[in-house]
Amino acid sequence: MFEIMVFPKHMRKCWLIFLLIFVSLATKAQNFNAMLIAGMNASQVNGDSLIGFNKVGLQIGAGIESKFSPKTGIRFEFLYTQKGSSSVNDSASIALEPFRLRLNYVEVPVYIFYQASKKLNVEAGASLGLLLNAKFSNGFEFVDQTDAFFRTDYSIGGGVGYQIIDRLSANLRSTVSLVNVAKRVNNSLGYYNLVTSFTLRYRL
Repeated sequence: MFEIMVFPKHMRKCWLIFLLIFVSLATKAQNFNAMLIAGMNASQVNGDSLIGFNKVGLQIGAGIESKFSPKTGIRFEFLYTQKGSSSVNDSASIALEPFRLRLNYVEVPVYIFYQASKKLNVEAGASLGLLLNAKFSNGFEFVDQTDAFFRTDYSIGGGVGYQIIDRLSANLRSTVSLVNVAKRVNNSLGYYNLVTSFTLRYRL
């Protein structure tokens, strides 16, 4: 179901540096909270003639949260996220053959949140994604298609968060690409990532 994560050496260094910085900031400054993030995506690519959030992928990373006031604040995150598209074997699918598209990104979301109640918050923001690789399969082996996609994905989104216990919360977020993500498309509009993610967040 999930693709094994393989990070280039420079990305592993970025992860290590980021983790060291945000843990140091959050543990020394009262105004910041660091969090570890893990969950899953259900995604599709608008424009590829397939219907449904059939591509399941991982979303993991870390983040920093800071409040402007008792009710409002900002979240800065660094995530590895698996997007893409997948056909299903039913009559609703237009594809005649099995189809799998894996788009693996490193994303930097920045979200403003509002504390609606003691346990519930709402958020809205934007994200910059860097494409690590793109792979396509029509039912056989996966073939690298990274050169067929743009390296950056600009997206906006919104979501809700719920405080489960003191340090553990859940987050449901939906995002959509603002610009076409593919260099070669089969329509005049382009391809756009559409993702719904569910994550658990542990505050350090």
